Formats: sequence, C-alpha cells, structure tokens
Amino acid sequence: MLQKYSILIILTVVPALVGCAGYGGGTGYPEPRPLGSDLDVYRAPEKPDGADEKRPRVEEPLGELTLREALALALLGNPELAGYTWGMRAADARALQARQIPNPEIEVEVENFGGTGEVSGFDAAEATLRLGQVLEIGGKRGKRTKVALLERDLEGWEYEAKRLDVFSEATLAFIEVLANQDRLTVAEEAHRLAAEVLNVVSERVAAGKVSPLEETKAGVEAASTEIEVKRVRSDLEASRRRLAAMWGSDEPAFREVKGDLSQVEAVPPLSMLIAHAGEGPEIARWATEMGRLEAAVEMEKSLRIPDLELGAAVRREIESSLDTYILSLGLAIPILDRNQGGIREAECNLARAREDRRAAEVRIHAELGEAYESLAASHAEATSLASTVLPAAERAFEATGEGYRQGKFGYLDVLDSQRTLFEVRAQYIDALEAYHSAVAEMERLVGMRLDHDGREETGGAQ
Repeated sequence: MLQKYSILIILTVVPALVGCAGYGGGTGYPEPRPLGSDLDVYRAPEKPDGADEKRPRVEEPLGELTLREALALALLGNPELAGYTWGMRAADARALQARQIPNPEIEVEVENFGGTGEVSGFDAAEATLRLGQVLEIGGKRGKRTKVALLERDLEGWEYEAKRLDVFSEATLAFIEVLANQDRLTVAEEAHRLAAEVLNVVSERVAAGKVSPLEETKAGVEAASTEIEVKRVRSDLEASRRRLAAMWGSDEPAFREVKGDLSQVEAVPPLSMLIAHAGEGPEIARWATEMGRLEAAVEMEKSLRIPDLELGAAVRREIESSLDTYILSLGLAIPILDRNQGGIREAECNLARAREDRRAAEVRIHAELGEAYESLAASHAEATSLASTVLPAAERAFEATGEGYRQGKFGYLDVLDSQRTLFEVRAQYIDALEAYHSAVAEMERLVGMRLDHDGREETGGAQ
C-alpha cells in the first residue's frame, strides 16, 4: 500500500520539508549611532505572551537626577520607543511568512454512482484521491523574502531614528528643568533683594529721609517678584512632569536635577557637522530603502513568470479494485497579463525614492544650518553675557544700592539697576538653554556628540 501512494507522499512531503527550512536574516536592528549607544534600551521579546512581566523595572532616583540617569530611564521606559520594538517583531514575522511556500491541496472525488442503469449503485463508481502543489518558479520566494527582510531593516531604521528622538527629547526636557531651577533661584534672589530694599526704604521713610511714595513703589516691586517666584515654580513643576513622562511616569519621584548650564563648549565648524550628516538615520536609511525598492522591481518582474501547478492522483475502480495513476501539470500562458502594471508601479516608486532621498538630504542640511545658526548665536550671546554684561550689571546694582543707603541715589535708580540685573540674569539663562537645546538638536541630526573630550553626557548639563 505504501508503494502505491509513494508518489503522493513525495508530492506532499518534499514541499513540506522545503517549507520547514530555517529562518535567518539577522535581527533587523542597524548598528546604533554613537549618540547614547552605551546606554541600555528596551527590546520586545520574541513573543508577546507575558511581555509586561518581562519589561525591565525603571527605578527613578528619589533625590538628585543626573542627565545620564534621565537618559537611561527614558531609553528603557519610554512607551513609544517600546512600541517601535514591537513593530520590529511584526516586521520580522512578515519576513518569516514571506519564506513560506504555498500549501498543498488535497481533493477526493467519487463519480459514476447513484445514477440509472449500470451506474445506479456503487459498483461502477470510481474514487479519485488527488494532491496538488503550486511550485513557484522564477525565484519568487527568494525575491519576496528579500523584500520582506529589507522592509524589516527599514523598520530598524525607524526604530533607530525614534531612539535618537527619545534621547534628544529627554535631553531637552532635562535642560528645561535645569533652566527652570536656575530661573527659580534667580526669581527667589530677586524677591529676597526686593524685600531687603523694601526694608531699607521703610527705614528711610521712618527717618523722614524719603517720601512714603517710595515705600509704596518698593512694596509693589516686592509683591511683583513674589508673583514671579510662584509663576516660575509652576513652570518648574510642569517641566518636571514632562521629564518624568519620558520614561512613562505620571508623577516625578526625583527631587531635583543636577547639572551646570554654564558649561559652554566651542562651536565646531559647520562643514564637520555636514560631513557627518549622512551618518544620521534619516539619511542612512535611504541605502536600505533604495535596496528594498530595487528588490521590489525584481520581485514584480518575477511575477511575469507563471507558477507551475503540479498534481498527482490515484483513481480506483470500486468494482474491479483496479488503481490508476494520474499526473498533471498546469501552466498559465503569459500572453495577456505579464504584470505590466505591477512592474511599472515598482519602477515609478524607485524613481520617486531617488527624488525623496535628495529632498531628505537637502532638508537635513537645511535643519543643520538652522540649528547651527541658533547654536552660534546663543553661544555668542551666552559668552558675552557671562564675560561682560552680567558682571557690569552686578557691579552697577551693588554701587547703586550702596549709594542709595548713603543718600546719593534715589529709589528709581535702585529699582532700575535691580531690574536690569535680573533681566540680564534671565537673559543669560535663556541663552544657555537655547545653546544646549541647539546642541541636542544637532546631535540628533548627526547621531553623535559634538564634543570629543570623553564626556559621558551630552549638552554640558551633567
């Protein structure tokens, strides 16, 4: 009996063995860009069952939080980045499915029974067991698999771009918190000095040396600075929440961030940054994209070749118990449909991608230039304020305050110098925040740190 059905067994088993061939093709994740590559990231497990239990626990410090700690928390706990890793798993599954061959078909047929006369019963019946298999030719399976693997690699580039986005966004959020902490310090200092001036003015009014109107003005200034303190505290709390949200936390557990915005490095030449622009994922991904579209053209061309339909059957005559074998081959004649539209579409997509790649390069270079101008301007502003303007404003305020106590200046002079001092301090913090934000944006675009002095953290806010 086994010998009788050997041809059917071969037809069924051989394709099954081919379909069980091992699945490879790497992980799909590209080589990480240097920016943040030394920090651990979350990657989804192979199967979604029990994935929540396998997620690493993100322990947020309760006291001081450094930039490196914030970045590590964000890369491990950011929900959006975790979602991209599941996209990678889904793309990997599509690549696995692309390798599969069509399933064989089985058919049972009984004829010449239940009629009239000689075929009224089952004596003249014939039973046929038929197996069929579509054999893909023209390299369709390999080309289809290649496209799927390249699509998975593109998902990897999307993940890498998102990783850099999360790194940059966490850096910007950290810088914002650090700047707001400094603003709060300045605001509290302004309120303290306004209160001291109010006390001095009150003493001079009590001594009859100045008009009570000056005490009223000093009281208004002290109240205004108190309102400013409350506003900055509110801004600080909002920025703390935004930072904690980077690793999926609803409530920040850290008390404060630790860093120094005043660390300002020399601005590198724009030509060096443009030279590294191609290393960023937004440009580097296009090599994979072009390869995928070229493979898609080849895959569409392979569809011009019709598949071979192979069939084998055993037919038994019930009355005589005689068996006969049937073999069949089926092949479509590619006269009308040669997949002309599919091939043309794939070629047009490839041509469009060439233009899109050039557009992406132009856009990235433009963004680099814009960020560079912001970086250079904020760097010049911060260094000028720190070296010249801020020290002069501090000296003027000290001299005016001392002169007011000695009766050499009026209260308006004190108020003007005080406001100037704290406006300059606020401007200095704004310039530092703009500088470090521009650094973070440029580092995201090129995928690497701008400095090369071995610092562990970016943006100078460690």
